[in-house]
Amino acid sequence: MKTKLFVIKSIFIFLLSYTILFILYYIVNPEQKFKHSITNKKFVNTKEYSIIQFDKLKNDKYILVFGTSQSHMISTKMMKTNTLNFHNLYAEPGDILNFLSQLDNKQIKNITKIIYLIDLRAGALRIDKNLINYSEKKLSVVLTHSMLINLFNDIKKNIFKNYVSYLEEDGSIYYLNPSKHIKSIEQFNQEALLEYNDKLIQDIVKIDKFSKKYNIHIKYITPVVNEKYFKVMNFDKLSFFYLKLLENNIKDINLFYYINGYSNLKNNKGEYIAFVQKDHLNQKYVSMWLNEYILKKSKFNINNKKELIHYINNTKRLQ
Repeated sequence: MKTKLFVIKSIFIFLLSYTILFILYYIVNPEQKFKHSITNKKFVNTKEYSIIQFDKLKNDKYILVFGTSQSHMISTKMMKTNTLNFHNLYAEPGDILNFLSQLDNKQIKNITKIIYLIDLRAGALRIDKNLINYSEKKLSVVLTHSMLINLFNDIKKNIFKNYVSYLEEDGSIYYLNPSKHIKSIEQFNQEALLEYNDKLIQDIVKIDKFSKKYNIHIKYITPVVNEKYFKVMNFDKLSFFYLKLLENNIKDINLFYYINGYSNLKNNKGEYIAFVQKDHLNQKYVSMWLNEYILKKSKFNINNKKELIHYINNTKRLQ
């Protein structure tokens, strides 16, 4: 009898504790799966947040930014116009196509422009098979270990204010110290890993065809890299990739890999002051990059084979 009572009490305590944790997770909403939260700042950007962004397109016009962590700071504040940053989809063409294909006519008309960062270093061949159905709003009652960690981190950071960055509602990341820079960058002793295949190319072509069908302009951009990484990049290999895109009638490709005054900029201590990490511009220089290059037509703009060959030859001389 005592054993049975103990089991019943244990089950009751477990269910009560689990229910409390689930309610707390729901009202705190650390992973931005819902449209509400009792805490102010958010720190975890999941792919599921694109559901919230999907709904935002129903009500207003936006510029869409697809890319990786190389573009995750591009925001409404920087653009000075409504912007949605989808670095949560991590530039994976399958996820991007899945998002675009489920938009209705009103949402499509609310897209004013697309900026698409192509990063062949950041797992470009990764395929995420867990595609989101944007018409279904499912609420899972299963709490995982990572969800609980994100919950407690959200509460802790909001209470003690011990964070260096947080997520904006548009999906971008905002850094409290926009000029923070890395102290040193190690020398790269092997060729930079740049990956692509025919599927990646064809998926990008499909995205481009979608934009042309609905008269939406896409500007394709690349990351800015530091000079040490730049020196080990294989631009012959890169040229084949971009030539394939051009052969498929893709235009407005902007190869920003090396920008003088960004990639090679150092202070008197030899520190690369434009980079917050070895392969990420800091917020100050992302803003400058956006306004000086991305939002303007620059010498890095490629629209045909002749321009690509000219760019590749000039860039290889800088190595």
